[in-house]
Amino acid sequence: MGELIELSSGSGELSVGIDRASGSLVRLSSAALEWEALAPAGAPGPSTCCCRWASTASTGRAGPVNPAPRWSSTRPGPLMRFLRPDALLMTAVTGFDDRNMINQCLLYRYIISYEPYNFKGRLTDMPLTVAYGRQMDAMRTELRDWLWDGEFQDTIGARVTDRSSGEMHAPFSVFKSPRDGSLAVVVANYSTEDRVVDVLVNERAGGRYRLVERDEWLDAANGVRLPARSAAVVFGPPDGRLHPAAETGSGTTAHHSP
Repeated sequence: MGELIELSSGSGELSVGIDRASGSLVRLSSAALEWEALAPAGAPGPSTCCCRWASTASTGRAGPVNPAPRWSSTRPGPLMRFLRPDALLMTAVTGFDDRNMINQCLLYRYIISYEPYNFKGRLTDMPLTVAYGRQMDAMRTELRDWLWDGEFQDTIGARVTDRSSGEMHAPFSVFKSPRDGSLAVVVANYSTEDRVVDVLVNERAGGRYRLVERDEWLDAANGVRLPARSAAVVFGPPDGRLHPAAETGSGTTAHHSP
């Protein structure tokens, strides 16, 4: 953890600060020690800004954090994100294996507020949720040019259909890079069954995708395979712009560094 700047003091021993190096809000109390016991060195810390256990991993922004709607409907609606496109919106994640709420945070760029036992528990009470949330935040940090800093497009620029039924799939969202206008599509599978979907980006098929729980990029030409309660980020076929899923001659991937 880098140099800390104290922002405000809460009740008792709680205090909130910002890590100058990463720009992440951190909790300056025994809570931070508990997070460090769970996470490897260098992992983003929790915050007590408007909540008890909020992961503000690499948002890169300072400012007030606002509550976002909490539900895992497949059609939650993008109104809040459209109204406040750059706001730090936070949503409570209360389940002990609450993967779909983590997926919703990815879909709509919400900060995760870990709240086991409805604001009465501790991070160690929900290890499955925290583990999946950390994987999602790590991917979102790696792809921050789209998923943190990009312009939210709702579903504009992409089309996602279920391969078995041919019907439109929901939910999914689109983010546009401020660097070059390239699009990243986030597709979630809220169901308890595996799904295969076809994704068109700017009406073009193909491209590559990556699941939250896997580091490698996969070919999307034969469909995006979504395990139950999972999510993926999809990039369209190469169009001259470098993005993280661009293939190199060795078959590996070239990563776009912010």
